[in-house]
Amino acid sequence: MAFNIKALGAQVDDLRGRISAASEVVANLADPFPPASEIKARAEIEVNAIRDEALARINLGACGASHENYRAGRAAEWLARLSGAELLAVMNPKSLVDLLAKEGEAEASAADPAFRLSAIEAKAALAAKEVELVMLEATEESLIRQSEAEGINIQRRASAMPAVVLAPDSEIEAFLAQGKAA
Repeated sequence: MAFNIKALGAQVDDLRGRISAASEVVANLADPFPPASEIKARAEIEVNAIRDEALARINLGACGASHENYRAGRAAEWLARLSGAELLAVMNPKSLVDLLAKEGEAEASAADPAFRLSAIEAKAALAAKEVELVMLEATEESLIRQSEAEGINIQRRASAMPAVVLAPDSEIEAFLAQGKAA
């Protein structure tokens, strides 16, 4: 089979563009935005973790355990070691939760609707997109192997799936035939 180099280059470029787009969708579906009902709960968990870590670093014993022994300078010194988020999580956790939830909801609502899915929908969409991605990778690998048989060397992408690159020709052909039948 003789190849037209220009057409082959266009075909490879097209496949690689589609692989890149499918890979991006897979990455986004693998980490979808949570539903609005979960955003505040996740913010509370995050703020509690920040507060707990900050409190663990503050040495309140060194500030004086009783009212008579309290040393404001030492307390201020320890509080100064906290970041703004840590200080807010310690002093006013509710306001930090509200702020994070508001930001999370704004980010989620601005996101592409294709990525605002329930967990079940995201899992199904992810599985379908992963199959499409493997099909594209197998098509690319088949084209590379065919061109190599004709003496044309096409460099493989560094991000090519090792399972596809290392698969025997028979597996790639069977997978492509199965995909065309579906």
